[in-house]
Amino acid sequence: YLYMTICFCFLPATGASNGEIEGIEEIGAVVTALKVVQLGIWVWAGISKIGPWFPFVIQTMVCNSMTWPFTRQDAHRSMCARWPTDLRCSKLCCLLAHFGCFSELLFPLLLAVGGRGVGYVTSQDEEPVQEWVVSVGRVGLVICIGFHTFIFTQVAMGAPQEWNIFTVINALFLFGTHGGVSLADLKTLPYPLCLFLVVVEVVVPTLGNCRPKYVSFLTSMRYYAGNWPVSVWLVKRSAYHKLQKIKSASGTFHDQLWNLYGPDGVRSSAEGKLMAWMSMHLPGRLLPKLIPLALGGDPARFDEYQFFLGEVVAGFALGYNFGDGYLHGSFLLREVQARCGFESGECMHIFIDSCPIFDSKYPWVITDATDPFGYVSCGEGDAHQLKNAQPF
Repeated sequence: YLYMTICFCFLPATGASNGEIEGIEEIGAVVTALKVVQLGIWVWAGISKIGPWFPFVIQTMVCNSMTWPFTRQDAHRSMCARWPTDLRCSKLCCLLAHFGCFSELLFPLLLAVGGRGVGYVTSQDEEPVQEWVVSVGRVGLVICIGFHTFIFTQVAMGAPQEWNIFTVINALFLFGTHGGVSLADLKTLPYPLCLFLVVVEVVVPTLGNCRPKYVSFLTSMRYYAGNWPVSVWLVKRSAYHKLQKIKSASGTFHDQLWNLYGPDGVRSSAEGKLMAWMSMHLPGRLLPKLIPLALGGDPARFDEYQFFLGEVVAGFALGYNFGDGYLHGSFLLREVQARCGFESGECMHIFIDSCPIFDSKYPWVITDATDPFGYVSCGEGDAHQLKNAQPF
């Protein structure tokens, strides 16, 4: 939204004798810039899905889908290699993931090539657009609409559903209604707008995919690819009350569930379901190994602790998270410790960083809140080994 809003700032203020904008010629440069932004979002999102992590996103999304009431159980189980004893991704799940990744890279190419034919009206002194160009653009639009409709109907957890609706409308507007504006018109863009597009559409995503620890996954355009930074907070139940020292508009996620459903709701939803959901994703499959390490090698101590996803901590401490793991990394741990004053062993922090593109290593670190600049343990997880691991 922000990038497109900035593009609109370059909309010409005049273009006709009465000061109003008339015709696509007057806004062609801005429409071209909007197309570049939208194509960049699709392409980088597709590139970020190239890796062993994306099939686990499909598996978790379909297994949590509420849109298949009649075949729901069979559909959910078909995503697993051998339910319930083997919860690795099935061949069908991997096929869907590869098809989705391929589609997200294919239809932007079709729209870029055939965009000038879709909805384009030729003038009398202009050669008519070739039919194959029109067909290519229409095929791209059909694939695009099907792609985003599938995601929307799955009601994926943590995904902004309105984005998929907006993107479909955007595709119809940019590559359908205004298909006559060609990417060849890039040469007409103002230099400041060209520089802006190069930075946000090329430089930042490239850096973010190659060095994810330095750039948010949002500006890197690695949307819902399954390769995001993850943090888990383990707070001793005897020290849980210290979190109330944080000034917040609401209580913790656990407190809210307690008020609604009682202790059973807290254990089922805040601890059981959230932990299971994260463990189903590829970086989350490190948790069965890392949680015992954080507890001094004794997994039996887990009952002494409250389990928090970092997003939940950021939600009540910052009022915002949107799934970006760096918002609940070491800097938030330092601020929480400064306010809560946990003693040694009362708050353990597990952070799993993103895997760089074309690499297979997940860096991780375990930290005690009393020493947020140090670490209890650190290492790397191999993505190719994790894809053969069970989540629980």
